[in-house]
Amino acid sequence: MDHKPVAVANIEQHHTVDTIAGILALSRDSVIRLFEREPGTVIVQTPKGNRGRRGYRTLRVPESVLRRVIRRMTIAA
Repeated sequence: MDHKPVAVANIEQHHTVDTIAGILALSRDSVIRLFEREPGTVIVQTPKGNRGRRGYRTLRVPESVLRRVIRRMTIAA
């Protein structure tokens, strides 16, 4: 498997659901609904474990995706 080096300058900041909820003054559930199907959102999901342990899902939203959604939500005056 070939791995190409990635320039650190090209890595953008990713935001948590809690951070975005604070920025947009929305609930966590609203942020999840808003971003879970948005192209570019990173979803890390762990499978359900043994002995009935539940799986976990974590969302991380890149800065560019957050800005795109905010632009789309903003009504031009």
